[in-house]
Amino acid sequence: MAMVFYHFLRSNSLNDVCNGMRSATGDLNHLGVTKAMRRSFLAYNNLHRNWELFQTIYFSLYDQFTSTLKKSRNYCLNKKYLLDSITIDLCLKVFDWAHFEKKKGAIKLHTVLDFDGCMPVFADLSDGKKYDVNAAHDI
Repeated sequence: MAMVFYHFLRSNSLNDVCNGMRSATGDLNHLGVTKAMRRSFLAYNNLHRNWELFQTIYFSLYDQFTSTLKKSRNYCLNKKYLLDSITIDLCLKVFDWAHFEKKKGAIKLHTVLDFDGCMPVFADLSDGKKYDVNAAHDI
């Protein structure tokens, strides 16, 4: 539930999530959460949580809501895809392989979205310097 809250807030850190959850304590009951989590608890769980859990949840939700999403969109004759990317900043002291600038590390997540449902159909991680045009050619 904290990760869903994280996405709705468009947070940049675990502190944002924890502070946001603390400020919305009355509304958390609707999400089935009794109290806001601590940053150390979230950090530990994220470190030890298997990524395959998120993959399973994503595809389960995707299958469940695909028909609803398709009904709400106007269809074109040609299939359309969108390419979007985000640069994820990394600490060079921890990720010394992720050189982006002199004192900054980063990776880039390139995501292909299905226009009809606005759902991701493909994702690719690259170094932070890769341009979207180059990623599109590779994809």
